Amino acid sequence: MMRILAMRIAALQRRAAVAAFIRYGIVGASNVVLGFLCYAALTRGFPFWRAHYLAANASTFLLVVTWSFYWNKRWSFGNREARHGTQYVKFFTVTVLGLGIEQVMLVAGVGALQVNDLLVKLAALPFIVLWNFSMYRLWAFREKTINDDDEYVRTPASVY
Repeated sequence: MMRILAMRIAALQRRAAVAAFIRYGIVGASNVVLGFLCYAALTRGFPFWRAHYLAANASTFLLVVTWSFYWNKRWSFGNREARHGTQYVKFFTVTVLGLGIEQVMLVAGVGALQVNDLLVKLAALPFIVLWNFSMYRLWAFREKTINDDDEYVRTPASVY
């Protein structure tokens, strides 16, 4: 009886994780659209930003990370905790580390292996997606719960 219950709980947890991953993908797609449109609007609509396209890209990055944080926290992972500041710092850290992973792959792919940069970015995408999703779920949006000993235990968000 306990084994059947454990198997059903595990199946529900897998289903919840898959649903969270699908929502995460939708938020990710909205990030791409928002980032591209904002960057294009800044660099094509304002001479200052056109001349300072790297600053426009950085500004767009900050906007998209904030957008992504809000929608991933609320919708993808269903996290309702009030620890917004702490979670944002963790989310931003994970995102920047993901960018670092991509940068290393670009240096290795383009510099050392002489592969086209766009192909390297495409090849890096699954690694970055899995890195970000896993770390958001397991670290940035882990919810605090209380166990039997009244100690805080961290459990993965999106298990509902």
